[in-house]
Amino acid sequence: MGAKRFTKERPDLFLYQDHLAFLKDWLAYLKASQSGFSLRYLGRQAGLASGYLPMVLSGKRLITHKALRKLMPYMFLSASEQSYLENLLSLSTSDSHEVKVDAVERMRRFPRYQKNNPQDLKVFEYLTHWYYVAIREMALNAEFKADPVWIQENLRFPVPLHEIKHALEFLLANGYLVQLPGGQVVHPEVSLNCSGEVYRVALAKFHHEIFELAAKSIERTPSEERNIQGHTCALTAEGILKAQAIVDEAIGKILDLGRTQEKTDAVYHLEVALFPLQGGKK
Repeated sequence: MGAKRFTKERPDLFLYQDHLAFLKDWLAYLKASQSGFSLRYLGRQAGLASGYLPMVLSGKRLITHKALRKLMPYMFLSASEQSYLENLLSLSTSDSHEVKVDAVERMRRFPRYQKNNPQDLKVFEYLTHWYYVAIREMALNAEFKADPVWIQENLRFPVPLHEIKHALEFLLANGYLVQLPGGQVVHPEVSLNCSGEVYRVALAKFHHEIFELAAKSIERTPSEERNIQGHTCALTAEGILKAQAIVDEAIGKILDLGRTQEKTDAVYHLEVALFPLQGGKK
């Protein structure tokens, strides 16, 4: 959000996933609603250099947490809004995946965020627990039972029983699984309608978890039941694009294969990693 510049309509911070978009809209709101307001005056009140805010708003410079804390007392934000904005800044600018995840976890606790972003909350919880995704796919098995004990016994990696119970309740409550009147549980087509930084953080956490499971499977899963391969090679910029296209094509074919399976025997995950070890864009 942030393409619209507000006038006297107070922007709702809890609708934003980008700190810069909010700052632009909020400062435009202050300018429209307060006579004599200017970036120079605001910066002077906060003890910031005269050109600092214009550079931040133009994207030429990132605002720091220290500068934001100086600025917020003069922005007429509530205590909860100030706390949320600090987390939003961490989400938008941190290079650390762990910091981003922690920021989203704190943002999710705000009641106004929960009210404004129900879909983001749902997708974030779904993607940040690998076994939620696995349990949903397990429902394609003709022998599937919506029973936490049965699920726990059939998962290849250990998950506490209470977490499986919560996962099953979540999947059924949010339409990822549907229980028919006769008791059968079906696997409906569901679109993960989520975008922005929260979705990217959730997806990154999912891949982190899956890569950890893949490493464990080398020791725990018989070689005939897995296929983990790798190859290190030197590529040109054009070759990288061709390699990415080959990976995309292979994944597409496997997705199509999965859609044609009426009955399944197991849930597998395909994780293809093509990434630079040297050179390329940093």
